[in-house]
Formats: sequence, structure tokens, C-alpha cells
Amino acid sequence: MVDRPLKTINVHVGSSNTGEPVFEEMLVTDLGDSVMRVERSPGLVLGIARGDEIRYRMESGQFEVLRRAGNVAIQVYYMQKQLSEQQISAFAESLGEAMGATWDGFTPKQAVFSIDLKRNGFPAIENAFNRFIEGHPRVEWHYSNVFADDGTTPLNWW
Repeated sequence: MVDRPLKTINVHVGSSNTGEPVFEEMLVTDLGDSVMRVERSPGLVLGIARGDEIRYRMESGQFEVLRRAGNVAIQVYYMQKQLSEQQISAFAESLGEAMGATWDGFTPKQAVFSIDLKRNGFPAIENAFNRFIEGHPRVEWHYSNVFADDGTTPLNWW
């Protein structure tokens, strides 16, 4: 097996309120010929998850999905100090044990997870996240690679 180099790329997310482009730095494995494997589900970029292979266009920061790894990416949003890192860590540990989930990112206002869809299914994933946010008003979660840009049309990659 060939060790492939890890690197970071800047993926275009959108524009700021002043019109400036906004990018998210993502960790990937360079597979060659502008093909990258996503190593962690992103916190801002929509449409991809851990393990997906993308063709990355460095000049624009845009990408196209070449192959899905079968993971759903889930972003959890909350107000600063509403959930502690310890609470997120405990949840991540239980998800890892029960569902094989990975905890891919954390900020004071967001956590990102990847979960194998075929192993777990949508109902089990949704139950786990809905139970977690119970009792935490203004905490929300959503799939970041399941729906099209309109937020309702399924991408149907599964």
C-alpha cells in the first residue's frame, strides 16, 4: 500500500456579506490528478463527508464528488457555552461505540460528525441526535451531505 500525502485545501463555501469569498480549510489525502479523499467531514462546506473522493479545482476552490464513501456528515450548532466540550466529547464517545461514528471537528459553537449510513440507517442516526439535543433549546443538527442546496431535495447517493 502506498502512503499518500495529507494536505490542506481551501474549499469555497460562499461569500461574506461584503461579497468576499469564504473558504474552509479541509484536510485531504492527495490521490493525484487533482483527486482528493476527504479525511474529515467539513464544518461549513456542504455536500461531502469523510472518505468521499472529490476532484478539486485549486484556482476556484470548487469541487465535484467522484465517489461517495457512504458516510453522512452531521453538523451540530449551538450557542457558545451552551454545550461544553466535555458534553460533546461524551456524546462523541457514545456515538463511536454504538455507531462507529467519528468526531471530525469542534468549535465553541459547532461539532461535526461522520457516520456510516449503511451500518446505521437514517432512523437510528436521527434518534441519536434528537435524543442528544433534547433539553437543549436552540441546539440544532442537520445532515450536510444528504440534501441539495434547496435543503429539501434528497441527493439520493445512498
